[in-house]
Amino acid sequence: MTRAGMAAMILAAALASGCTSGAEPEPEPPVPTDDRMFGPDSEYETPTADLMTAASDRELAAVCDGLESAFDRRESDAERDSHSEEGTCTFNVHPGSDAVPAEELYTTGIGAALPVPVHVWTDGSGSRVGYFDPAQMVAAVDDADPGELGASLSEEVGAAVADAAGSAPEPGASADLTYTRIESDTAPLDLLEALEGTAEARGLALLGAGTYDSGGGGYDGGTLTYRAAGDGSQVYASDLYETSPAIGVADRFKLHVFTEASGDGSIAYFDPAPLFGAVGEDFTDAGYELSALLSDVGWEAAAAE
Repeated sequence: MTRAGMAAMILAAALASGCTSGAEPEPEPPVPTDDRMFGPDSEYETPTADLMTAASDRELAAVCDGLESAFDRRESDAERDSHSEEGTCTFNVHPGSDAVPAEELYTTGIGAALPVPVHVWTDGSGSRVGYFDPAQMVAAVDDADPGELGASLSEEVGAAVADAAGSAPEPGASADLTYTRIESDTAPLDLLEALEGTAEARGLALLGAGTYDSGGGGYDGGTLTYRAAGDGSQVYASDLYETSPAIGVADRFKLHVFTEASGDGSIAYFDPAPLFGAVGEDFTDAGYELSALLSDVGWEAAAAE
C-alpha cells in the first residue's frame, strides 16, 4: 500500500471515530435525565393554564378578610397565610372533604395541583388577586380522572375572588404546563421521607407537609410544599418579592408523592419555569434555575437507597 493510501485510511478511521488530529471531538448531544420532553411530540398538545387576576380598589387587608369570609361561606377549605414582611396574603384552597377521596388523591398525581394558591398583593394602582385556573391545572395531570373537580374548584375560587375584590377575575398570561412525574422503586412513605431530606439539603424552605398512611390500604403518600430559600440555588424568596409581590402566585412548589399500581411511590409536580414566566419576564431566569433544582431533588430522592 502506498503512503498516500495509508494516510487516507488513517484519516478515514479518524473521521469515523468522531475526531481528527487537528480538532476536538464533536460534543455528544444532551441525554435527558428525567421525563420532560426535548420538544413536544408531533401529536402532543401542550396543556396551558391561565393566570387569573382581579383588580380591586379595596385595601389589601379588606380583600384578604373578604376572601376568608367568602371561602368560609363555601364548600372549599381555605387555609390563610399572611406575610406581613411582604405585605401580602395567600390562601391555599382545598376542595371539599368529599370531593377527592383519599384513595384517588394518593393513587394519582392530582395532588400536584392541590391546594390552589390564591394570592393577594398591592401594586401602584391598588390591590390584586391572582391564581392559576385550577380547572386547567387539574386537567393537565395525565393520570387523573377527577370528573368535575377542576371545574368546581374554578367556579368556587372565582366566585370567592369576585366577592372579595369587587370585580370578577379575568384571564391574563397563559403558562404552558409541564406536569412532571418521577417513578421510583421505593415505598411511598419512604420516598416522602427521602424527598423531604433531599429538599432540605438542597436549601428549599418547607412551608407545609401532609402525610397519609392508608394503614395497609395500598394508597399511602403525602404532599410537601416549599419555597425558594437560596443555598441550593441563587434564588431567594425575598429577592423575588422585591422584584414584584405578584410572584406569590407561583412561588410555592408542591411535591406530591402517591402510590402506583405496583405499590411503589412516584413524585409529581408542576415545573415552576413556565409558571414564573407567566407572572413576568423578570422571573424567567429564576424559574429555570428552580426547575433544574426541583428536578435534581426529585431524582435524587427517587434514587435514594
